[in-house]
Amino acid sequence: MHYIGRLDQIFFKTFASVDRGGYHVQDLLALHPTVDELLAAGKWCLTQDVSAEFRMVLKDMFGKLGWKNVGDQL
Repeated sequence: MHYIGRLDQIFFKTFASVDRGGYHVQDLLALHPTVDELLAAGKWCLTQDVSAEFRMVLKDMFGKLGWKNVGDQL
């Protein structure tokens, strides 16, 4: 049996939070991600959905959650 690690959870919850309209945000917040982890997650998310709309929603979500500095780096 294998389990996903903390960083994988942050990546998946970041993507799901954007993709599902914020449904997974509380799970993401509960992981207490660092700025570096969020930046890595954001960059990974942009490899999964390359649309301009997804990038805009991702950056907007980071800003609303108090991580505008992360969104500005994407």
